[in-house]
Amino acid sequence: GVPSVWRKMPLQVQASAPWSRGPGLGFIGAGNYAGRVLMPSFRASGARLFGISTASGINAARYGRRYGFEMASTDVQALLDAPEVDLIVNATSLGMQRSDPSPISAGMLTRGSMVYDTIYPGQTALLLEANEAGARTANGLSMLLHQGALAFEPWFDRAAPVAVMRAPRP
Repeated sequence: GVPSVWRKMPLQVQASAPWSRGPGLGFIGAGNYAGRVLMPSFRASGARLFGISTASGINAARYGRRYGFEMASTDVQALLDAPEVDLIVNATSLGMQRSDPSPISAGMLTRGSMVYDTIYPGQTALLLEANEAGARTANGLSMLLHQGALAFEPWFDRAAPVAVMRAPRP
């Protein structure tokens, strides 16, 4: 089964994002982290796993079957155009380097789109383009914070001081 630490991750995403209702999810990318952590934790939380798009389609088909996605393909535009997708989750590694391009082409997002980029070192090309298109965005920094908090609890046998952990350093 999914470790209980990972089951709490969708709540961390909701806490870090500017929306709160249970979205229909569209994943771009399906590597180990997405397939072993993000997808099972979102499914366990009751989120609707609607679509998944990967470069080759192999992981999209595999994880699509495993987690019950309604759509699995290599067509990112079809994923973005699907009315069932409320939230796009970038689960690719694009954005880890400042020189990385966005996993989607400029202009594919529209005003009102919601984009969650699991990359946490600031504004990725995807988030910059999404903001320019008028989309609501969030990066993975809050998810990283809450992963640290969840790891803290079993080590110190007490709740993590999330507010202290979130506070900027002098």
